[in-house]
Amino acid sequence: LAVDPLPPSVQMDLPLEAYVPATYIPDEWLRLQMYRRLAGVSDLAEVDALRQELEDRFGPVPEAVENLLYVVRVKIMAQAAGVTRIGRDGHLLSLYSESLEEVDRRALAQALDEGIRIGRRNVYIPLDTHWRQRLEKVLEVLARR
Repeated sequence: LAVDPLPPSVQMDLPLEAYVPATYIPDEWLRLQMYRRLAGVSDLAEVDALRQELEDRFGPVPEAVENLLYVVRVKIMAQAAGVTRIGRDGHLLSLYSESLEEVDRRALAQALDEGIRIGRRNVYIPLDTHWRQRLEKVLEVLARR
């Protein structure tokens, strides 16, 4: 019996406050259930459905929860792209992937925005006002390679 290995977990350190505030979901048990559900989300459609459910049940989604949903989206996208670590490196966001060594880095650089640097196993994104969009674009491009 062959068993597919679980995709490796993605270590993440994004410059965001991402949590469910007690002022948004006052009941501690419900808050913990929401964290458990978020931890089990495995595709982007589920993230969108969960966001809609949160809004329907608890009202407008606060920024900290939007950030948490974004972190979950990025984690799913990173797994699809073969990225195992996303962290801060000074004023840069660093994405680590063993598989980058096998990618045509010149072609990858042409597919990405100016200012994004590509190393042997890392992609570096400036932590400017557009880092979120750039991060998603890098992950989308890496997932296609």
